[in-house]
Amino acid sequence: FSSTRRLFIAYGYCLIIICISSPFVRSFINEKTWQPHVDSEVRGIQDIHHSEPVYAYAATPKEIPENNYRTVLPFVLIATIPSYVWSYSAFIVTTFLTKRALRIEGVQLSTKTIGMQRRFLRMQLLQGLVPLAITAIPVSIFIGTMIAGVSMDRWSILHTFAIHAVPIVQALVSFTYVRQMSRKNAELSSGTK
Repeated sequence: FSSTRRLFIAYGYCLIIICISSPFVRSFINEKTWQPHVDSEVRGIQDIHHSEPVYAYAATPKEIPENNYRTVLPFVLIATIPSYVWSYSAFIVTTFLTKRALRIEGVQLSTKTIGMQRRFLRMQLLQGLVPLAITAIPVSIFIGTMIAGVSMDRWSILHTFAIHAVPIVQALVSFTYVRQMSRKNAELSSGTK
């Protein structure tokens, strides 16, 4: 594929997922009749004094008249779960295709080349699966509580913490790579002395 076509495939896929998910953002915008209930719940859970302002958004798995009969289930079932399934299916397919492309039939590769290919595939898997592991915590809490119909109450604190852990994903992958490189350099320098 040309560079333009590869970029279109890579970013077009993301744009399709965004287009499918974005209409469901409205699920979390509170109706005026629902806002006092949300404020009251948040004040009780977070122990916020009545004189302090509260800015909170909430959605429920049940249709509630005060919130214009909106429910968060379409967001969970149509926007969240499919985007994860599609994204990680694409990741698995591209990883498999990469592994297959690196294997050349009838050519004997050196152990150094085979080692490089293994390290490349390992890093590719880390870059894809570490974000999945980190984001699985908040997404699982969110989807699990929504499907079970359980109030998030105190779970929201864990959910918030897990969401704040998401930016460390790339740092973890980079740290793993740097650690491997420093070990390799230490082995090379000790072997040359």
